[in-house]
Amino acid sequence: MTEHLTKETFLKDIFNYEANKDWKYQGSVPAIIDFYADWCVACKELEELTFSDHKVQAMLKNTLLLQVDVTENSDADKALLKRFGLYGPPGIIFFNGQGQELSSLKTVGFEDADLFHATLFKRDSCIAATTGASTLPC
Repeated sequence: MTEHLTKETFLKDIFNYEANKDWKYQGSVPAIIDFYADWCVACKELEELTFSDHKVQAMLKNTLLLQVDVTENSDADKALLKRFGLYGPPGIIFFNGQGQELSSLKTVGFEDADLFHATLFKRDSCIAATTGASTLPC
């Protein structure tokens, strides 16, 4: 299931970055935040070709999927994109279950299912690394 967010719901439900300078995702399960816009062709391709792939779906099974709609390209949308170092959609930010951003995995632009599956594999290795298992560096 994907939860759709605006800047206001992001501030309320995920993290109020305007009031707090030190980012920390407050969830207890791995999460991805997908910044998308209705006018974004690459966003539609991600939805139709990548996120729908059965291998990708299997790897996202225990992941909270958050989607931030920046369609209006408002000042609030621009501020939220800027906060995560994104210039526009699509952009995907990854978090482990301890609230840490896995910044080395940030995805900007379209990734096909095979490439995104590989990114999710790295993400799982990074998550395992935070629990003490030997993994790829993050």
